[in-house]
Amino acid sequence: MNILIGICLVVITVSLIILVLAVTRTVKQAETFIAETKRTVNELRTEVLQMSSEAREVVQNTNAVTVDARRKLKDLDGLFHTVSDIGEAAHALTTAAKHAAAGVLEKTTAKTEQATRAGISNAARMGHESAGAGNSGAQIRKTAAAIAEMVASSVKIWSRMKAN
Repeated sequence: MNILIGICLVVITVSLIILVLAVTRTVKQAETFIAETKRTVNELRTEVLQMSSEAREVVQNTNAVTVDARRKLKDLDGLFHTVSDIGEAAHALTTAAKHAAAGVLEKTTAKTEQATRAGISNAARMGHESAGAGNSGAQIRKTAAAIAEMVASSVKIWSRMKAN
């Protein structure tokens, strides 16, 4: 029995030695892993600090650009108001010119129509008076009618252009 206990003690001792060697090996691996983790965490801290300082710099530059843009836009406000005033003045001038042109057109049209009517009446009288003269009265009437038609067409074209 003593031999059996001795053999058991040897087996237990060998097992404990193997266990201690395995635990030592695992502890060394854990130690290496922990050291690598510490190094990675330190690198991350350094990078985070660099990134945060760069982010602060970007924010400061953005603020400076925003302030500069606001100042420049404020300086341009006067220019935009002036351009707006010029546009309104040009619009008023154009409107006045359109109204004046329309008035002149109406007067010209009325006078042309009166002249055409008078010319047709005179031509008709002359045609009756000069019946012996042949086709000259008919030709004058045709010419007056053509002129009246041309004036009417011109007025229609002008009205369409004015509407557009």
